[in-house]
Amino acid sequence: MIFCLSGNFQNNILAETLCEDNALGRLPDARYAALDAQYAKEQEALSKEITELEKSVKGYNQGKRSAEKFIAMIDKYQDFDTMKQHKHDLWRELAGRAGIRHALPNLSL
Repeated sequence: MIFCLSGNFQNNILAETLCEDNALGRLPDARYAALDAQYAKEQEALSKEITELEKSVKGYNQGKRSAEKFIAMIDKYQDFDTMKQHKHDLWRELAGRAGIRHALPNLSL
């Protein structure tokens, strides 16, 4: 993602340089128009790529947090005596995380 952001920054600097060159008469209008159109396409592609990468990072972070919560729950019930005393709580918590808690309303284990 850093590459995309730096590419985006480089494109902005290039666009500013093109505008200056065109304004100073060092770049013909036709050439400027072609380069500006190309810049717009690249800018749009980079923006889309940045958005997709940000979504991927967000999904990864959410998955990581879910895994950390699950590991913490497993650690909580790691001791067999604790698990034996709280088996109903354990099963309810696992069922809730699996999205099937409604199927176990009167859990009797």
